[in-house]
Amino acid sequence: MSMHDRTHTRPDGDNRVNRNVEDQLLTRLELAQRWKVSIETLKRREQSKILRPVKLKGRIVRYRMTDVLRIEEEGSCQ
Repeated sequence: MSMHDRTHTRPDGDNRVNRNVEDQLLTRLELAQRWKVSIETLKRREQSKILRPVKLKGRIVRYRMTDVLRIEEEGSCQ
């Protein structure tokens, strides 16, 4: 999905994401790249309850964007 698929420009020039942020899920790789950490670091943060994964079918793990943004605001991601 390209950036143009997810955003629109309002008359005042403000770009907004169409999809609700609460609905967005990141993969382990996406979050590791975003925070510039290893996947093992993410797993340790899960174990220490800093990060709450969403477990999907099988071994699929995702993270809610709202949780990611909250952790970033708190400064716990570094």
